[in-house]
Amino acid sequence: MKPLVGTFYLLGMLVPGGLAHDGTLPKHSQEDVDKMGNSPSSLETYNYNQYHPIGEIYQWMSQISEKYKDVVTQHFLGMTYEARPMYYLKISQPSSNPKKMIWMDCGIHAREWIAPAFCQWFVKEILQNYKDNSRISRLLRNLDLYVLPVLNVDGYIYTWTTDRLWRKSRSPHNNGTCFGTDLNRNFDASWCNATSGSSRDWARDIGIPFSYTFELRDNGTHGFLLPEDQIQPTCEETTEAVFSVLDDVYDKYWAANSAGKVSSTPVALGLLLVFISLF
Repeated sequence: MKPLVGTFYLLGMLVPGGLAHDGTLPKHSQEDVDKMGNSPSSLETYNYNQYHPIGEIYQWMSQISEKYKDVVTQHFLGMTYEARPMYYLKISQPSSNPKKMIWMDCGIHAREWIAPAFCQWFVKEILQNYKDNSRISRLLRNLDLYVLPVLNVDGYIYTWTTDRLWRKSRSPHNNGTCFGTDLNRNFDASWCNATSGSSRDWARDIGIPFSYTFELRDNGTHGFLLPEDQIQPTCEETTEAVFSVLDDVYDKYWAANSAGKVSSTPVALGLLLVFISLF
């Protein structure tokens, strides 16, 4: 197999319940969004085969949560160093039974635009198909999805306005002479672990039992400037990979438990997707 540029991690987490912070949108959010890019005219014309600035992504989140309001809600996560809001989507079908959870975040490295593009594609695939696709509907009966399309908001905006190949955050260091932190190397985990202090090591340290790495396009030809004509095939193959992992987890945990093959069941299963670079 050829070395590929983009990767993301899929991590399973045992937690006692859902996401703790479930806040509402702050009043200043729309003003901030307006400053970050032009908004698409409608959800129907949103192009999943091109890269979008943060303003368009946030507008898309608002529109998709309105269109699918029976299963999608938009939530405020927090503020970035440069005082920009961070939002995530929760996709959940009502259930009287305890449900497991998936946490998915994309765009931890600013220049890897294919990551936020995948998060948007994945949400679109879930929402457009969950009623008719038995594979998706089965999963949503047992879990909730939490999706943060852009984690490194400040860095992502910087790649659109100033430096296309910027990777890190935008926090200053050394009296403002050095900027940015590699967010995927900033978890509370030792650098002597298997993946050098990344989110996977943090997950391992707190007892997360599953850890998967997917290597995405490119194959080195375009580096971080993956052409837009590769967005769709990249997202399609990655979506299938994610569903394959979820199918395997379902067969081993949900299905096995319902058949009486295991003695206990985790209260919740969280899955964290983080896109990073191999180079």
